[in-house]
Amino acid sequence: MRTWGRFIFILLAIVFLYLFLFIFFNSIGYYMVYGWPWEHAEEKGKQELYQEIMNQTRFHNHQVSISTQTLRKLDARKDWLQILDEQGNEIYQYQKPKTMPEKYTYLQLTDLKKGNFSTGYQVYTFYSTVNDRKLTWVFGYAPFDTELVKKSTVVSADKIAVSEEALREIRLANAWLQILDENGNEVYQYHRPDSYPRHYAPGEFVYYDETINLQQHIFHMTDTVNGKRLTWLFGFSEPILEKYYRDFGMSQDIAEKATYTTLRGIVSFVLSLVIVSIIFALRFTSPMLHIMQWLKQLAVGIYEEPSKNGVPRSISRFTGDLKRSYRDFIEVIQALKYLTFVLKKNDQDRRKLEKTREEWLAGVSHDLKTPLSAVKGYADLLAEPQYEWSKEEVRQYAKVIQDKANYMENLINDLNLTFRLKNDALHLQKKPFNLVELVRRAVIDIVNDPRAEAMEIEFHPAKEELIYPVDVKWFKRALNNLLINAVVHNPPGTKINVSVEQDVTKDQIFIVIEDNGVGMDQETLAHLFDRYFRGTRAKKNETGTGLGMAIAEQLIKAHDGRIDIESEIGRGTKIRLSFLLEASVAQLEEKKFP
Repeated sequence: MRTWGRFIFILLAIVFLYLFLFIFFNSIGYYMVYGWPWEHAEEKGKQELYQEIMNQTRFHNHQVSISTQTLRKLDARKDWLQILDEQGNEIYQYQKPKTMPEKYTYLQLTDLKKGNFSTGYQVYTFYSTVNDRKLTWVFGYAPFDTELVKKSTVVSADKIAVSEEALREIRLANAWLQILDENGNEVYQYHRPDSYPRHYAPGEFVYYDETINLQQHIFHMTDTVNGKRLTWLFGFSEPILEKYYRDFGMSQDIAEKATYTTLRGIVSFVLSLVIVSIIFALRFTSPMLHIMQWLKQLAVGIYEEPSKNGVPRSISRFTGDLKRSYRDFIEVIQALKYLTFVLKKNDQDRRKLEKTREEWLAGVSHDLKTPLSAVKGYADLLAEPQYEWSKEEVRQYAKVIQDKANYMENLINDLNLTFRLKNDALHLQKKPFNLVELVRRAVIDIVNDPRAEAMEIEFHPAKEELIYPVDVKWFKRALNNLLINAVVHNPPGTKINVSVEQDVTKDQIFIVIEDNGVGMDQETLAHLFDRYFRGTRAKKNETGTGLGMAIAEQLIKAHDGRIDIESEIGRGTKIRLSFLLEASVAQLEEKKFP
């Protein structure tokens, strides 16, 4: 069925393509014979304007007058006008070039109309009677602005240049330019044909001006620039001025046929295009529009596939598979899905990074104010010239400055660590390690800490090794933070039990830190892992950074662990760290990513 559909589609496409090409080439052939519609429209527009000027010409008291509004239309087309009397004398002119004569002989008018001598202008002549006076109207139009070329010619000591604007006029008219000095030597040229000489003898120039221009349509102007007599010789690479020397004798019938053929070709083409477009739309438009809408959503930050009633438009709501019309674009759709996933993740990471960066800056600026104030205060005292400090006082103040500097160093290190953990920038070097041995080392460190002298600390290890992939340095840092927290927030004599055990049924490893100290209320328990939070029972002289528990939680989670806390006022606190064994983690990954 699918093969037959493709066959019919290709057959229809060929039929409509053939129809279009037939109409297209038929129209091209017709227009090559009878002229293009816009050419007819241009000639018709000129004819109507010139006829309007002739109708509005008034002759009174030997003076010619024409409506100013009508002359503006002539000016808008950059045309010029001469009106001649019965003897060929000029009695009125509008925008006439200086190169055109003020009096014409009968032969000159005949040659001008036939194009037997070149003026550089498209010229039309008309004859009629106004108030019993026989008048001749001469209309002209320049293919390009020759006056602009002459005015933009710059003569310096050793060279001649023409502005780019003037050269553009020549180029658009498919013309060429040659500038000669008073001796007939070429001093400048632009697109001059190779067949033309670089030097003209007087007789040779007359020959080119009066003979060659009949076929090649060349004309010249002469003027003085900066004291140098120059001649501008203009010509055309093709005899394009021929189209300007037509009469307005084109029959209305040809114009109507041209218009009819144009409309017929346009209608046929549009109908063919509509039918072919409908066929293509059934197969290609819907997926393409879906892809474009998807890309637009990505551009404005909506990182999901366009859907309808919660189901992506490319997916069939009945089968859950990709729709048939979308299967030709499966590579594009898969690439867009991956791009959407990457952009969404990058956006989430960026937002997370911005938030943590702001928190980091806020934390640094807030927490450094107090120790910096103390350092500055004691430094100012030591620097005060009016006091003489004893060695003991200097040593005492230096000790305070040293303690505050150490505090600031620890604070900045802790803030950097939390920032890296929140942005997954801390690359852990995990290796299989015996957790029993690692916890034992942490307990030994806390026992040797002077702050734990009055505490009763016991360690209960598992009977066998419990291997788990950890970064020894950072895992031990998390354990130390938890143990220090239990020591500094409980009174002397508190009993702290640390144990490592394995739950065989659940394939988990537990590290438990339990004390019988003062415990915590529910508010303190709820905010225990918040940065800078200190419980109501925290000691006033506590010198910690307030980040220890937050860092411990982040490090445990970075090791794929979980931390749970139970506590009551007067009954102590129990912290339990849970870790799935490596085999269990692998099984979970297989279930999560089949």
